[in-house]
Parts: sequence; C-alpha cells; structure tokens
Amino acid sequence: MFYVRIPFLHLDDIYNSNQCVRWIKITDGKYLIQSGNDVVKVTENTNSRFLFDCSEDEFFSKWFDYFDLKRDYSRMNWVLKNLDDEVKIAANRNKGLRIVKVPLFESIIYSCIKSLFSVDRSRMAVDSIAKSCGVKHVQAFKESGKLIWHEFPSPETILENEFSLDNKMLMHQKDNIISICKDIVSGWLDLDYLQKLTCSYEDAYNYLIQFDYLNDWAVKFICLSSLGFINLFLLDKHTNKFFKKMDIPYIDFKDWYMDDEARAYSGLLSQYIWSNEVNPPRRLEKWMLE
Repeated sequence: MFYVRIPFLHLDDIYNSNQCVRWIKITDGKYLIQSGNDVVKVTENTNSRFLFDCSEDEFFSKWFDYFDLKRDYSRMNWVLKNLDDEVKIAANRNKGLRIVKVPLFESIIYSCIKSLFSVDRSRMAVDSIAKSCGVKHVQAFKESGKLIWHEFPSPETILENEFSLDNKMLMHQKDNIISICKDIVSGWLDLDYLQKLTCSYEDAYNYLIQFDYLNDWAVKFICLSSLGFINLFLLDKHTNKFFKKMDIPYIDFKDWYMDDEARAYSGLLSQYIWSNEVNPPRRLEKWMLE
C-alpha cells in the first residue's frame, strides 16, 4: 500500500472523461485502473489523498507517469480558467482531470473505434477485445465482491485469436483492428519510432495519418493521450458545440483569447470542455453561485 497526496487529481473527473475506457468503477472515488498488463486499485480520500494498492516503487515506476504527475496542473488550471467566464466554469467543475498516459497500442485501437462509435460503445468494444483475447483475472473486493478483468492483448495475440473477436460489437471496425495488428507485427506501423524522444508532433502526425484506419481526430488523440503532446486541442461535436454557444469558432478563440502558455495546455482545455458538455452542470451547483 502507498499513501500519497496529489493535488488537482479527482478520479471521478478522469473516469467521466473520454480517456479511460478500461477503468473499472468499484464505488465513487475507488477504481480498478488498468494500463496494459498493469492494474492497481486506487482509493481517493479527503484532502487530495490517495491510497494506491501497490508498493512505493511500483507507484513511481508505473503510475507516477501514468497520471502525469510531473506537470503542474494547478498552474495549468489557473491559466485556462482565466481565459473566459464560460471556460472558467468548465475548468472549475473538472479541475481534478488530468491527461493520463494510455499505452500506445491501446490508444491506437481505442481512437480507431471512437472515431465512429460513442464513448460508451467504444468502452464496450475495447472491453470485448480484452475479453476475447486477453488473459482473465479474478479479484475480490469487500466493496463490490468479485471483479473480473482482462489484460489488454498484444497485436500478436489478437491475430492468433481474430476469429474470437465479437463481430456484433465491433462490426466493420473488426477489419480495421486486424489491419492495425498486422501493420504493427510486420513493422509497417512502428510503435518504437513514435515513442522516440526525437519524434516531433509533426513527425508523429504525418506518420500516423497515412494509415487509412486513422482519421485526423484519431491521430490527434493518440498524440495527446500516448505521446505527451498536451498542446493539441481535440475538436469533436461536443467541443464544437461549446464554441458554437459562445458564437466563436475555436480557431478564433485560440487567436484572440489564448497566449502561448495557454495554447501549450490546449489538450487539457479540450478535456475540460468535453467533460463539461457531456456531463452538464445542474442549475444550482455551488460553484455556479460563487
């Protein structure tokens, strides 16, 4: 067990964003968090204190980077919420949201699926891949009883078990998933190249966009969630709706309202706005009256 204080982290905020489709909710503020073949139970207590069901060494070797704890999210939140009153509402409501580091292969699979499906449907689709091809684990928790989870399979394992994939759940995306796995195994889609420190955003974008199964949104999601390019704003129907209500396109908002520092945090801004639109505030939430 490792107990640590982490300001500007709220597990429910992250779970309700469009990042973490493989988290399993045990209760509010308590999750079984999966990342690749790693899993940890995390409990959020009062005063930004968290109990990780792992050793201190495991926390710093795996989960420190996963939760992006090197960055100063208090500063990022302050900069973004001072852009505009409407943005301030979104930033205040979701100030515990962080850009978690999703394993690159999982991010590619999820972004391909999410480009056509809703978040909930994408969550079920990704889970079906793990159930069909991944190693099964069973753990017991006093809060929720027995929980079953599956490791996310490798590209090689998916290809070995491609006939086990759920056709009804994945529909025509099954072909894209098989193509992704074949390209990775053959070396045509080089994950090591993308994860090199010398790989710039322009290099990564131009490399990924050449693959037919990845559109512009999917490529930018991969670059934001797995490669650490937090300056990327993700435009979709929800974030577009936000700026439409403000009667200003995002490109103009960026030019007129955002300085260089704010633009460097554009990825977090898009997550604040997305979560605010998908999980709208109630009329009398306390923060609205402040």
